[in-house]
Amino acid sequence: METMPSCSVIIDNYNYERFLQTAVDSALAQTYPNVEVLVVDDCSTDGSREIIAGYGDRITPILLEQNGKQAAALNAGFAASEGEIILFLDADDYLLPTAVEQIVAAFQLGSDADIGKVHFRLQVVDEDGESMNYFIPSIGMSLATGEVWQELLQTSSYVSAPMSGNAYHRETLAPIFPIPNAYKTTADDYLMISSPFYAKKLAGIDEPIGAYRVHNS
Repeated sequence: METMPSCSVIIDNYNYERFLQTAVDSALAQTYPNVEVLVVDDCSTDGSREIIAGYGDRITPILLEQNGKQAAALNAGFAASEGEIILFLDADDYLLPTAVEQIVAAFQLGSDADIGKVHFRLQVVDEDGESMNYFIPSIGMSLATGEVWQELLQTSSYVSAPMSGNAYHRETLAPIFPIPNAYKTTADDYLMISSPFYAKKLAGIDEPIGAYRVHNS
């Protein structure tokens, strides 16, 4: 990796007008300087596109003409992105300001160990962004590290985070994109299961550097 690798934060949105600005603002407010922010709108019917338009050239908007579900949004975002590191952020979640900085450091520390994915703990918040006093994964559960593909073959699972808590080296994702339509509503599961076989090794950040929102909408 270069000294200052680029990072693409790809925000996928469908009718999350209530939360979208928080997600976009969190991506734009990163302390790490080399970040591009892409917002994929999956044909929302609320005011999401007006919010997206308000950011002008600070973001790259990708406006799908028909609702294609999660896989279509991630495929469009990945195809348009240029970063060496890719982070998919659900529009109802958000990042803390140093998230990308810490993610890049984790990749660089593992540069000799073929780190292809970095995952991190998320603080669970309510619809108003208030802490619910627990995390995903829970404190005390260690995020899987190393050659996780071996564990995955044996147990069919490993300790990780929801989609917003994962960052990938572009080379990890290239062989598994585009996501097949069979996983159009479960693209996050597809990435969790597929990526360890291409990442070779995973690294984890135990400190919560993002938020996972629980809400009714």
